[in-house]
Amino acid sequence: MRVIKPGERYELYTAEGVPVIELIFCKTENGKFVDGLTNEEILEVLINRMSHLVKIKPTTENMNTLLHLNQVKNWMNVRNFKKLNNQREYDNGRKGISVQAKSG
Repeated sequence: MRVIKPGERYELYTAEGVPVIELIFCKTENGKFVDGLTNEEILEVLINRMSHLVKIKPTTENMNTLLHLNQVKNWMNVRNFKKLNNQREYDNGRKGISVQAKSG
């Protein structure tokens, strides 16, 4: 992997080092949405790949990897739910994380 622009553009290579694809993520620029890939889309590719590998070779490592990828997906869903509902996550010094709705 080569980082072209952190957080936005990456070039991926095969196992033998041949460039294959450039990933371009969506972003907001000057207040406007610029289309591109989402984290969720990339995660779905990894989940699908690991699900396939678990069927072929159900090792502890493969199963744990799949489990944790699905946990990441669940946390991303929580993040997206909060974004859609204009909620802000913050650490107020107590144990755990509190959620407060955005006002005004």
